[in-house]
Order: sequence, then structure tokens, then C-alpha cells
Amino acid sequence: MPTRIESLISDLRPLSPSQSIGEVFDWFLIHSDKQAMPVVFERTVVGLVSRAGLLEHVSRLSDPSMSTQPVMACLDTAPVTAKLGQPLGEVAMTIAQNGGKGFQTGVIVTQGGAYYGYVSALSLAMALSAENTQRAHKMRLAARKLKYLNAQMANLRRESGQALARFGHEVRTPLTAMLGHTERLLRQDTAPEARESLDVLARASESLADLVTRTVEAGRIGAQDVPVVGTAFSPVELAGELGALWQPKADEKQLTLEISVARGLPARIEGDAVRIRQILGNLISNAIKYTPAGRVDVVFDGKAREEGQIAFTVDIRDTGPGVPEADVDKLFKPFQRLTQEAGAPEQGVGLGLNISRGLAEAMGGDIKFGPREEGGSVFNLSLPLRRAGPRLASEGTVQKARKPRSAFQLGDILLIEDHAASQALIESTLQSAGWQVDTVATLSQARRRVDHKPYQAILCDYFLRDGQGDVLIKMLRGHEGPNRDTLCLAVTADSSEARRKHCLAAGFAGVIVKPIRGPDLITTLADFITDAEAPLPETDALRA
Repeated sequence: MPTRIESLISDLRPLSPSQSIGEVFDWFLIHSDKQAMPVVFERTVVGLVSRAGLLEHVSRLSDPSMSTQPVMACLDTAPVTAKLGQPLGEVAMTIAQNGGKGFQTGVIVTQGGAYYGYVSALSLAMALSAENTQRAHKMRLAARKLKYLNAQMANLRRESGQALARFGHEVRTPLTAMLGHTERLLRQDTAPEARESLDVLARASESLADLVTRTVEAGRIGAQDVPVVGTAFSPVELAGELGALWQPKADEKQLTLEISVARGLPARIEGDAVRIRQILGNLISNAIKYTPAGRVDVVFDGKAREEGQIAFTVDIRDTGPGVPEADVDKLFKPFQRLTQEAGAPEQGVGLGLNISRGLAEAMGGDIKFGPREEGGSVFNLSLPLRRAGPRLASEGTVQKARKPRSAFQLGDILLIEDHAASQALIESTLQSAGWQVDTVATLSQARRRVDHKPYQAILCDYFLRDGQGDVLIKMLRGHEGPNRDTLCLAVTADSSEARRKHCLAAGFAGVIVKPIRGPDLITTLADFITDAEAPLPETDALRA
């Protein structure tokens, strides 16, 4: 409960206007702790006489007999007043706003305009000090509680992200089997009815895989586990890549897609080009998807700021139906779908824009939406980036062309996988490409194999029943054997950047993320084997 002003009233009787200056002077001599007292006549406040004001007046008297004058001669007729029941903090604020006089002379308390009591400056100061101390204590407690709650929220976000990562791991493994075996059956000569069902199954599996990926990504954003990697890139090249990627989709719908770069934007800027490409790809995809006719315009721009900073912006404008006003608040919320009209394109699960904004915020920016005056929608991506230096000769282009793969002899592959469906899929996929595959389910079984038979490559699921994949690396590299330097690839359903870095740090040459598609697996493995078997560049040191 806040302190009320009347609780500080002293029990001294107020002065009378009929009292002389000399009597009041004697009163202040007796009451040396008092700095002021009110002067009241029949419950009407006449004014307030202060010790300082009285002394000043007495010092100017030329004749001592003048001390018999009424005290009215040295009265402050506009004292600070407060109403009965007012909180102390409110009274203090009023005093401060009016010059602070009440902090020296005290406050007269009234009720219905009549005198009720007087609060001395000392009582006022002590009460304010006590209340401020109590308030400061409460604020410290509140700050500690807020810090604790923020830590709890951070833990919850982290646990949520970890739970979604585990969810993704558990779902991706059976998805690998679904996608892979569907691909196998589609490559076979099947009846038209069966092929139609397999096509439906393949599309459903792809949709499920995309949903899992987006859900895990949204979980990471919620857990603030989004690594941002700054690299130099060219806005013109990025615009060209996006145009080449999305022009065919625009052509299918007979839409005009125009991507332009403002003249004032620097030729090279520094930021997470992969994340920016992901955000813009999603925004352009949505614009094309929900625009039945007309055009989609994408404009790159940026304003220079101090110390090389660039206020980078991209506007994505379309001539579609726009977003109903009632649905605007749903746009960036997860799993929110907008009101859909008959015949409108089928919507997704409501994660694309949520993920895009989360990625933008992780980079210190934002995405905003606004309707176009001429109809349609405008999405604006804004990011604080930096101007980059000139391109180095070693950097090459933003997307490097794949080098031609040299021929290699297919050898034996060791697959360590404890999930039966994934095991069967990977084994059959590699065998169909011409590799000989030995398959085991545990690290202990793998040890017996690697000690006696050399392999061209080893594929190891990172999480096994009897240990993790880094145990395999230590097993191979720790002692002489036929597979001491064999190419090892980690297979995992954990698609996080942290897991990839952990696998690489453990000694794996690369990471294959589930769900695995047959052609991608063959191409990836062939690329790694080609790089591993490529001859070292001849140098003077090697020739010596």
C-alpha cells in the first residue's frame, strides 16, 4: 500500500494569525527542529511562516518594538497544500513540478478546503527516502525475477528447439525409407494404376519432408539457434540467380517477373547470402504462387550509412488479390493460414513467412507487409549489412561451377546403419549403382570388418545403439589398419549446423542428411570419392 500524506501529520497545533512576530520567534527558538509552521484561523489556512523567512524579516526591523507586529507581516500566503488521502508519491511529484518549495517548508493537508494538518519537511523527506528505498528494493527484486524468467524462457526455447530437432531426427529416418523405396518402385516397370499410386505417395512424402524441414527450422528460430555467416556477395549476381531460378515458374503462369538492382547499391556487400537467398526465394515463390495474372517486381536497393554500413532493402511487389485486412495479423504467425477463396491456390502450412521473418530478425533486420495502392501486395525485407571490399581472385563467383568428375573404380562400401528400412534403402541404392556393400548395425560389428578388409568409403549413421560416430573415427585413425585413411561420411537426420560442424570436427569428410534420395546419395558419394582419390598437386617438396 502506498503511504498516504495524512499518516505523516505532526501533533503540533498550528499558529494563530493574531500571534506577534516576537512570540513566533520565541516559538521557533523552543522548537529548534521545526523549519516552518502553518498559520490557521478557524480551520481556514491563512498561510505558512518559515524559520528562514521570519529570521530575514526580523533582521530588517529597525526598531525592536516592531516585533509586536502580527506574524501576518512575514507570512507566505501561497503554501504547498495536499488533499487528504493523496499518496505520498503523488504529492512529491506535485511539489517537484512546482519548484520544490514544499521540500523546504513542508505541506499543509486540507479536507474539503479546510485545514486538516501539517507535514513537516523533515517528515516528508524521511518518508520519501523510506518509500524510495522500498521501491528500489522492489525494483531489484523485480529485475532479478525478470532475469530469472528470461533465463527460463531461454531454456524453454532451447529445449523446444532441441525437442523439434529430436522430432526431425526421428521422422527423417523413416522418411528416408519412404522416399527411397518409392523411387525404387517408380524406376521399375509397374502397372499404370500402381505407378499412379506411387506418384501420389512420392508427392506426399516430399510434402512431409518439406514440412519436417520447415518445422525444425521454425524451432531453431524460436530457440534463437540460427547461425549467421557473413560473406561478401554481389547483389547483381544474387538477382541473376533468383531470376534464373524463378523465371520458369513465372513463365508457366504467363507472369512478368522483373528483378532489378538500384544504381546506388554497392557492387559487393557483406551478409549471410545463403539466408538472404532463402528469404527472397520464399517471398518470390509466394508472390508467383498467389498472383493469377500480371507481374511480380523485385527491387534491390540500399542506403549508405556511417562506417560502411548499408541499409539493404528488397521490395517484392505483386499484382495479386492482396491480403484481406482481417488476415494481416496472421501473416507472420506460425501455422496460421489465411482466408482462402474458392479456386485460390492451395496454401502451405503457414511456416514460410514465419521462418523468413525469423531469419531476417536473426540478421538484425525485419520483413514488413503493406498493400499496394493499385492492388496487390508489397513485402519489404530490410537488413543492416556492410559494404564489402573488392573481389579477391581466389573468391571466384558466388556459385562455383562443379568441376568435371574424373573416372574412378567402384569399390567396396561399408554401411553402418541400425535402422532396418534405411539400411535396406541405402544398400540397394548403392548396389544398383555398382558398389559392393557390406552392412552392419553396430560399431562393434564394424570393428571386426574394418580390421580385416579395406573399403573405398564408409557410411556411418552418427547415432547408433552402441555409440556415436566419432567413436568410429577414433577406432580407424587410432591404430594402423587397412582403413586408417578411408573416406568416412556421417549419415544423420539432424540437419543442424551444429551437428554438421561436430561431425566435421570429429573427422568425417562430410555429412549426408536424411531423408536420403537415391540419385542424390549416389552423386554425393561419387563426388566425395573423386575428391578423396584425386592426386595431390605436384610441388617441389613432393618431388624431393
